[in-house]
Amino acid sequence: MSKKLYSKYRIAELISKSIMGTIELAEKAELDHWLQNEEASKLYQEIVDQKKLNDKYKFYQSIRTDKKFNQLQQKIKKSNRVKKIKNVLKYAAVLVVLLSVTFYWQYRTHEQEQIVTQQVLSEIKPGYSKAVLILADGSEVVLDAHKNETIQSKGGRFIENKENVLEYKEYNNTASASVGFNTLHVPHGGIYSVVLPDGTKVWVNSASSIKYPESFTGNTREVELSGEAYFDVVKSDKKFIVKTNTLNVTVLGTSFNVSAYEDDDFFATTLVEGKVELTSENAGTMVLAPNQQGYYKKGSNSIMLTKNVSVRNYTSWKDGKFYFEHESLENILKKLGRWYDFEVDFEDNKTKTVVFTGVARKDNELRSLMDMIAKTARIDYKAYKNDNKTIEVKILKK
Repeated sequence: MSKKLYSKYRIAELISKSIMGTIELAEKAELDHWLQNEEASKLYQEIVDQKKLNDKYKFYQSIRTDKKFNQLQQKIKKSNRVKKIKNVLKYAAVLVVLLSVTFYWQYRTHEQEQIVTQQVLSEIKPGYSKAVLILADGSEVVLDAHKNETIQSKGGRFIENKENVLEYKEYNNTASASVGFNTLHVPHGGIYSVVLPDGTKVWVNSASSIKYPESFTGNTREVELSGEAYFDVVKSDKKFIVKTNTLNVTVLGTSFNVSAYEDDDFFATTLVEGKVELTSENAGTMVLAPNQQGYYKKGSNSIMLTKNVSVRNYTSWKDGKFYFEHESLENILKKLGRWYDFEVDFEDNKTKTVVFTGVARKDNELRSLMDMIAKTARIDYKAYKNDNKTIEVKILKK
């Protein structure tokens, strides 16, 4: 297809002049250039068909809703009434052509947006192995580039990196005995696990970080979390404490999920088994039993307790699945954005509250997942790159 761009008004003018026999040589060359496109050529043949022109004229005459058509109709009435219908149709052709070309333009624009959307979404490829280990001395290890290798920290700790799991092994006895802190950072589109020095296993979700010592000393085992993680804590006499910017979670040995993203307006802990204690300076203390969730709205002065929750809704991410149950489209797309690394823009705020239920694998293409949501939730969308080269998905009214 020619790369030259035409406005729908210019094309309507050229086709109208072609029908009325008033087109000049330069204009005909311009029209021929546009007609190189197969679909444009088909549209032209439909428009210049005399019978179809007559039918369209009668149709628009019957509905009498278009201001431009009514203005043209008045001009036609003032013309010589003995003129043949062909001459009358020449006047009507201007409007009929413009309406036909406008419809074609809208269709082509939508089609081109769909092509752009497909191209942009095809660029989004999540990778489970995305993660960076920041050692105590500040050095960074890109874990995807060191698969199936053993990393040694400056403090002498051997760290095995195998199958997207970091596992802390024995010390090098000849190295420094000082205990340093490491940070595992998982960017958008990644999930990584770490087996801490005490044997506790932690699954770290995308756009999340966990900071922990190379060895637990003292009377407690403390880690710091930003984002989301699932903990399977090894039992010990030493309390295991997860610190976040909002609340702290204290356990002895249990399995639970913590969601503490800084850009969320809430903190949530969902307990799978065992017992956990939530503490906050503003909201006090709450103890959770299995299948319960503690939910804290940031800025409030209380922790809300929800009993008999479906834990898979909050833990399925670690098993490579999205699981949504009567969840708002706003929350869903926020989670998808963290995984596929895109921003969301809603054309209408009412669309944010549309609820969706479904399950999908996290290694699916974003396009197939968005198509499923769009069909079920009855919304439409388009994707593009903004001025900052960031991928943005716009949710449209339908």
